[in-house]
Amino acid sequence: MEESTLTISLIYIDRLCEKIQIEMSNNNIHRLILTSCLIAIKYNEDDYYSNTHYSKVGGISMQELNILEDEFIVGLDWNVWVDKDLFDKYNSYLKHYQTLVKDNK
Repeated sequence: MEESTLTISLIYIDRLCEKIQIEMSNNNIHRLILTSCLIAIKYNEDDYYSNTHYSKVGGISMQELNILEDEFIVGLDWNVWVDKDLFDKYNSYLKHYQTLVKDNK
């Protein structure tokens, strides 16, 4: 996955959390991340695998992943566009965080 795709994925998670109340737990956080990454990959990258592949990687059934993808995208009101300024803002935060983590090692 491209670094830019991961940034977009995080933007999607924030957008979804702003719109609907999501109680995150150890049982569902990987589903949220997997689904967000899947949608970001499809939006941002030219080549990607089938949902069958991603469901195997994520350890869930393809049917569940398809449902999660549908619910996530509807939760975003189909708004997958990411403005350059917003992308740059998130990217800057992530690079700053990465620097902090490296400095604390």
